[in-house]
Amino acid sequence: MIIVHMMGNLGNQMFIYAMARALQLEYKQKLTFDLGGLQRGYYSANYKLNSFNIPNDINYDLKKVGFLHRIKYKLTSFIYHIEYGIIQRIKENLIVPQFVCKFWLKFGCFYNVNRQFYNFPIISKENLCVYGYFQSEKYFIKYKEVIRTELRVKSPISEKDQVLIDRMQSQNSVAVSIRASIAPENPKVKDNLNLGFIEKDYYYRGMLEIAKRIENPVFYIFADDIDIVKNEFDFPYPVIYVTPEDSSSGMRLMYNCKHYVIANSTFSWWGAYLSEYPKSIVVMPDVYDRQGPPRLDIFFGNPIKLPVNFLTK
Repeated sequence: MIIVHMMGNLGNQMFIYAMARALQLEYKQKLTFDLGGLQRGYYSANYKLNSFNIPNDINYDLKKVGFLHRIKYKLTSFIYHIEYGIIQRIKENLIVPQFVCKFWLKFGCFYNVNRQFYNFPIISKENLCVYGYFQSEKYFIKYKEVIRTELRVKSPISEKDQVLIDRMQSQNSVAVSIRASIAPENPKVKDNLNLGFIEKDYYYRGMLEIAKRIENPVFYIFADDIDIVKNEFDFPYPVIYVTPEDSSSGMRLMYNCKHYVIANSTFSWWGAYLSEYPKSIVVMPDVYDRQGPPRLDIFFGNPIKLPVNFLTK
């Protein structure tokens, strides 16, 4: 059995699933998702993978896991969480040393909350535990095609979305994904997430880069707050604003576009990554975070990396 600490919003849940699924395929063990991590002191989210084409034999009840395995998971993940917090307080932006990952792996614990990739070696253990965000294709590259298939939306397509998808498929569609708001109703989120907002100029330059490479681009705007974008952005081209029914609908619409200007977000990362268009052009920010160590392993394929500045407010 593999116990997986699920946390974050849709994009992060997809990364965690990809890591867990790769481990399952490698070790031939069943998966249990602990959804308790979705409810945190400063940030809460709902589990959102039920709309995707993932296996239906995943267990969501920790009580169905053997007692000793359950205790190992709770104890080791708690200690690791405390350990990580202490290391972060010793020196700001300090990366948790790789020997910490190596130490926990001795107990069958795949623990890594660093933004950097850690190449976990194959071990001969059962009753594994997983804790981290694992934001890199490198964690699941061996099973990439399986995971890309499973992380496509299976819920029925609305008539409205089907019309939009048909248009996207018939055009040189470009998804421009913008992070415009982080839960403004909860200011503690902004205090704890050091991602920051990219200045508008990045998105404009990204659109220009795409327009230099393809004919007749049609730009579709995706955003976590479309009203902010409508009021504050002045795009260099005509645009179509996308208002999906929910996050899974938005994901499906995004990966049906052909080209991408993505934000420093895991949601738009997956939207571009799941595209099946063989000549897809992807523009990515060269830096994902305003603070902290850079995410050197988050890039995939051969993207156009544009330098970015972050808003100070």
